Amino acid sequence: MKNEYKNNSVVLADTQYLTNEAIHSMLSPLFHAFYTVSTKAGLQQYLQKETISLIITDDLLFDFDSINDLADVRKKHPETGIVVLTNAITGVRLLKKLTPFNIN
Repeated sequence: MKNEYKNNSVVLADTQYLTNEAIHSMLSPLFHAFYTVSTKAGLQQYLQKETISLIITDDLLFDFDSINDLADVRKKHPETGIVVLTNAITGVRLLKKLTPFNIN
């Protein structure tokens, strides 16, 4: 893969250790900076002090109180891409809720 992402920073917002390690090992060499957080407060700190290009999260297993927390992140940081990875059975319903906020 080209180094086209080397100027981008990513935050992985998840609480699952093995998932974090796997995603970090695959993606961190591709990006300028790759941060891992396990709390909503930690995510907010990075969003305030860094220019984050992408957030990768699982809204069901992360520190979000509701889908509205993720929608608030989108509203406050519209330039930041958000990818939701989930293995929840309700994934289709979740996608429908996220679509209006331009969250994949």
